Amino acid sequence: MVDGEAQSLVHCMSHLSNNMRFFAAIQVPSMWVNILEEGQRELRKRYGDAVRWVSPELFHITIRFIGQVPESEINRLVAAWSREEIRVPSISMRLSTWGCFPEYGPERVLWAGVEVEGDAWKYLCSQVDILLERFDIRCNKGNSVPHITVGRVKNPHSIEGIRRKLDDMRIGTELHTVESIYLFESRPSPCGSSYQRHASFKLS
Repeated sequence: MVDGEAQSLVHCMSHLSNNMRFFAAIQVPSMWVNILEEGQRELRKRYGDAVRWVSPELFHITIRFIGQVPESEINRLVAAWSREEIRVPSISMRLSTWGCFPEYGPERVLWAGVEVEGDAWKYLCSQVDILLERFDIRCNKGNSVPHITVGRVKNPHSIEGIRRKLDDMRIGTELHTVESIYLFESRPSPCGSSYQRHASFKLS
């Protein structure tokens, strides 16, 4: 169903870009946010400004990055997303580990890994792909790893030992059942990105 208020998670009052970039994602439950913030605080003590830390209000699990959508197609995409055209049962997941991308070479992205039961993640991604292809939107269908980005490295030379630190950190939660997925618009601006939620779909 369409979120009546098109809830804005973070709002910057000036200099918003006209770029209309979309992504499909799962919102992070509040109990996870607290755990992720605690992990950020521990890492920040050691690495500080060498990392651009993601604001907790922006935590999410990306299913597919859609990219720019023609303005003429946006209403159709939101309507299609809201007509329950994605037939996927609810899925269960938990926070499982800390890590970074890429796997080898200089670290660029710090993340918290998400473990999903069974083949539910792969199936969810495939069903989102089917819907998007109706709009000639073809996303990268590589082996998507469910994760939550917590920081982006600004200076790789100032984070020596961060892989070992991440390996030593412990993280884990009980299973959380995901009942809805969302269509977000990302709006970059000089005061930071903002995300606006355009539509939600309740999993069956």
